[in-house]
Amino acid sequence: MAFMSSHGYILPTRGVIVSAEDRATQTAKTVADVVGIARRVEALGFDAAWVGDSVLAKPRHEPLTTLSAVAGATKSLTLGTAVYLPPLRHPVHIAHQTATLDQLSGGRFCWGVGVGIGSAVQEEYDELDIPYRRRGPMLDESLDVVTELWTGD
Repeated sequence: MAFMSSHGYILPTRGVIVSAEDRATQTAKTVADVVGIARRVEALGFDAAWVGDSVLAKPRHEPLTTLSAVAGATKSLTLGTAVYLPPLRHPVHIAHQTATLDQLSGGRFCWGVGVGIGSAVQEEYDELDIPYRRRGPMLDESLDVVTELWTGD
């Protein structure tokens, strides 16, 4: 996994979803406003491109898939999550997806994680039938499992 950078840009993965009127527009905006901006920030000398995460609370592209597309379109950017919410997903899938992204990007992936906060996030946990009050311990457990899978333990 890559290290933190000094100058990064948060890609508008939420903006392309909420501003597009139809699927064709959404696809065009994703290419221009996510992948295209990532290329531009790399050309301008930025060190990193970041994407947010939400399953239901804030409509946006899935972050690891989005970063895979950005990895294929860039050469040097650190690719990061700001922040990824592991308690909302199974840790074995997370380990598989993040290791694949890191490999496909040539080691440029930086995994920023958190638990989320606020009423919209609490509602997201409730809608996914995940106990909001356990999100901290669940994050710790996920990190343990992911780390063990990454290291082969």
